[in-house]
Amino acid sequence: MKIKLDPRYPIKLFYKVRNLVSRFRDPNFSTFQKFEYKVGPTDALNELKKLRYVRNLELADSGFINTALKEQLARLKNKDLLFQKDRTITPIGRILVFEGQDTVMNLMFGYSETENRNYLSYNKVNICPVWNVHSDAQYIKLVQRIYPSKSDELFMKHRYFHKDVAYLDKSIQKKSLAFFNSALRTMYSQNKFLQNGIQSIAPPTDFTDQLSRG
Repeated sequence: MKIKLDPRYPIKLFYKVRNLVSRFRDPNFSTFQKFEYKVGPTDALNELKKLRYVRNLELADSGFINTALKEQLARLKNKDLLFQKDRTITPIGRILVFEGQDTVMNLMFGYSETENRNYLSYNKVNICPVWNVHSDAQYIKLVQRIYPSKSDELFMKHRYFHKDVAYLDKSIQKKSLAFFNSALRTMYSQNKFLQNGIQSIAPPTDFTDQLSRG
């Protein structure tokens, strides 16, 4: 008589042991398992840590997780990475492009001290900027693709984040100012719909001149 082995048994055993260890090392895991697990719908969970608890408990119970849970884990992981990245970026300034009262484009510029790189963000996810390594060529293409929809005119407003940049090294402050002014000049020179000129920004001479992060 042949004994049919469950092909998922090794997975279930691994996660049973792992969860047992978690109960001793992580008090939050035990609390979640007792009071939250399977109490509400999994798709309502917006915390990556708790969703990982669900994954580990499901794998210990059945040896697999469904596609919906995998996709939700991937989304929350990507969201978590966005917020982690944002914490490493010092905001330099913002350029807003308008058509009348409507915002056409919202650009954020930043600097990573750990990477010694400039960054650009032109969209957000859950109010968190999506940062991309700045490229002059890509920035020019982006600027040239900004079009009005109701007229042939655009105008822009800009803001330099003196208070945030003030925490950086003096030499980096100068480079950041030059980088932001260059972005402003490129915006104006490469987009024919912008009618307003740009004004070069000088470092603040006293505290009252400083602008806070927007």
